[in-house]
Amino acid sequence: MQRFLAEGDIPAARRVFGLLARARVYGRNVDLRFDRYWEYGTEILMRAGEGWRVEDEDEDEEEVRLERAAANLAQVKAYYMALVRQHPWNKQHQLDHFSSLDFYPALFSCELEGIHTEHTRGLRRLDKEHEADRWDENAHGMDIDHHHDRDPLDLDYPMEGRGSPLAGVGGSSQSELRLQREKDGLRLHTLERMKELTKRMDDVMLPAPFSNDHELLRLRGMAALYMADLSIPLAPQSEEGEMDGKTAREDARAKAKSVFLKIKESGGVFEEEWLLDMLSSDDEEEEEQEEEEDDEENEVTLPMYSSLPLR
Repeated sequence: MQRFLAEGDIPAARRVFGLLARARVYGRNVDLRFDRYWEYGTEILMRAGEGWRVEDEDEDEEEVRLERAAANLAQVKAYYMALVRQHPWNKQHQLDHFSSLDFYPALFSCELEGIHTEHTRGLRRLDKEHEADRWDENAHGMDIDHHHDRDPLDLDYPMEGRGSPLAGVGGSSQSELRLQREKDGLRLHTLERMKELTKRMDDVMLPAPFSNDHELLRLRGMAALYMADLSIPLAPQSEEGEMDGKTAREDARAKAKSVFLKIKESGGVFEEEWLLDMLSSDDEEEEEQEEEEDDEENEVTLPMYSSLPLR
């Protein structure tokens, strides 16, 4: 199975894994937790649809790979949930057996990465479409009526039928606004997906030991930081809309800070210490800004995607 995966022969690897999952030894099913076989199942599902060979991928092929991984995400989620149901956490075997305490972080991490990947892919797609539209508009604007014999640089030359430095200004502005609205729609869609994900995470993390699991806490904090970024409106908003976005962003960052601190307070190792420093310094700067600026002169400025350390 490992050789098939290394060669990119995913169908063959899937057949071997299927035989392993259905095999019985001394009348008992093979425990996929042994030697971490369950991780091979995840890789096979994520790579489903690949060819026989792994080749160097250019940008377009990479996009195809990401699209395929997004399409396979539902199967991966179902696979992890099956593992959760088959192997619930057991206090008596917490040290020597994989359980839902291990599978839930893997599931949520996979979902978080999938949502973020689809969001960034969507942004790139919109940028490409916008660039193509601009080329079309410019080509149309530079269409010149060649039947005229007059010098096109003549200021008295009629502006109709020829390109003009001013011809695309209004169109360009409208195009930019349309792009912002489309990106904002994608942002809101992604934010709803993150709300659904974090709701399930919070439900899972209500009881112990899930509420104190350091990896679940770290993932919950990262999800909160991503939601903080997604709270920033892209399209022009009213003052009330801007303030709502700022408030939601601050609440999400406060949530992230609280769960990161919980890891440290419970004796865990939080490798992203710089995140806590960033969140603490931002809080101090915001307090100073609120004290110095008058309410009437205070303008809401929300830097794009400054929270999540995933770029």
